[in-house]
Amino acid sequence: QLRKSLGPYPVVGVVEATARAKKIGKDIFDGVDPRQTEKVEVLTLQLGEAIKTYYAEELTIANQYRPTTIKGVKAIFAPWIFRNTYEKDILQRLDRVDDIQYKKLSMITPKMVKQLHQVAGVRSPTVANRLIEYLRIFWNSFVKTDDNPFTLKKRYKFDEQEYLDFLDETELQ
Repeated sequence: QLRKSLGPYPVVGVVEATARAKKIGKDIFDGVDPRQTEKVEVLTLQLGEAIKTYYAEELTIANQYRPTTIKGVKAIFAPWIFRNTYEKDILQRLDRVDDIQYKKLSMITPKMVKQLHQVAGVRSPTVANRLIEYLRIFWNSFVKTDDNPFTLKKRYKFDEQEYLDFLDETELQ
């Protein structure tokens, strides 16, 4: 026997949860594995829709995410995935790559991801690396398939400088 989560309570109501449970029970009776159909259904979603669902279901305080982490993830996804910014520099850079928020999850390729990483990295290498890492985490926790296009080899990532700018004892005085 395996347990199946129907979704968090505030997002999924009692009536919807009951309907989902009946559908899963019918699928099991018909000999269909609900885990396989769930993976196929998720891959038909567009990236933008999937990320918004991820915000509501997975990226929550109830799932042990800190408010600052949630805010940070949304702050990076807003301009680079959803193109929600007024900065002309970012918008001009994004015109050079595919708008992946409207791509189905099954159609996103590592080449698209690498191009997005390069474009974001020209402006800020740290943000580009975080963008790819947050997308990788999104894929692993929401989509849950093995063929994650958001994995980028370390040699392609930008070098990050550790922030060591602090006051020594003479400066403190």
